[in-house]
Amino acid sequence: MAGINKKSPLFFSVLIVCLCGAAHADPTPKDCHSIADSYCMDRGPVIITQGASAQIKALSHKKTDFPVPADAGENLSEPYCPDKKCSCEEDISYIVWGGDGAGIAKINAKEMREAKEYGKCSLEVLSIMRQPNFVYASPAIVSSAIFNLTFNRGDNGGCHGNTVVTTYNVANGDEYKIKDIVAPKDMGAMAEALADEFVTLYAKPELEQFSSEEQAKQFAALKKEIITDEHLADAGIYVEKNKVFTNIDGFRLSCASGSFHPVEIPVKFVDTKFLALLKAKAQ
Repeated sequence: MAGINKKSPLFFSVLIVCLCGAAHADPTPKDCHSIADSYCMDRGPVIITQGASAQIKALSHKKTDFPVPADAGENLSEPYCPDKKCSCEEDISYIVWGGDGAGIAKINAKEMREAKEYGKCSLEVLSIMRQPNFVYASPAIVSSAIFNLTFNRGDNGGCHGNTVVTTYNVANGDEYKIKDIVAPKDMGAMAEALADEFVTLYAKPELEQFSSEEQAKQFAALKKEIITDEHLADAGIYVEKNKVFTNIDGFRLSCASGSFHPVEIPVKFVDTKFLALLKAKAQ
């Protein structure tokens, strides 16, 4: 999400402390079978296929050492660059969806292009990663949730990287946004439903140590941030079987865009023609 204001220092500090880890650690380990199990995304990619195919391939997986120049600044000295060498780890992967047709070719070409253009190791970069964590393939729709991270030398803290959710129409290669599957008249009610679900799934477990009064204040502020986000209609979606998700993030909601909070869009708001595509069978 974008366009989030940065007022209320108390709210900011509480959220940063409490929700930054939400996308990275689940106190109750579980198997990963769905994007709804996002807390276990670090255990490897989840690929779900129904009448179609998809695979993840490595574009680059290497470590490069760069010599420290004579005029190096503080970020290129110890401990960032021991032995006068600055190491950078590069791990870039991409998805190849199976199938023929112009739509699939367009989707795969875009995916390859984005992987190649994401970035490369350099003297200033400590690590760079593009990792598909969730992939879905069906005869009519394909989806991905890809984690991107560029960690520069001298960066600190845990609020780095972001997860991008994307869904394409297999027939023509076009990408879907929320505005393509939810009618304008339903956008407000959908936003309220997403806000309620976000609080239930992510905020309540992380803020349970606070008083009920403080929780109520934080929950109300969180919901307002989501409901009033003017860019929500342009957010990407992720499809999995007959369900549609979007990723709720933002600086005030947790670690900038570094957290991953998939929330299901209630089916009652989703266009019926789009829902029909989700049920399409292989020919």
